Amino acid sequence: MPLGLMPGMRYEEKETILEADEVALFYSDGLVEAHDPIGEKFGFPRLRELVAEHGGERSLGELLLEELYSFVGEGWEQEDDITLLTLKRSAGLS
Repeated sequence: MPLGLMPGMRYEEKETILEADEVALFYSDGLVEAHDPIGEKFGFPRLRELVAEHGGERSLGELLLEELYSFVGEGWEQEDDITLLTLKRSAGLS
């Protein structure tokens, strides 16, 4: 059974084709549910904004972790797993 799936649950499936140099990001809920010292969550809007603005500049995983650690601040205690996986389709040979 794939990680995180629960027996008996129904899951929506979608399919896409990545074009050359496009990137797909897979992440666990620990990223968007991480919160700062006053309880504000990192959240989906922040994640979408970061990916839209900086997704192609460098390693998306590194960027998101740097932004997360800056957001949560010193002394943050991680409460959930944070898993990031990026998949990029290379341009290939011409």
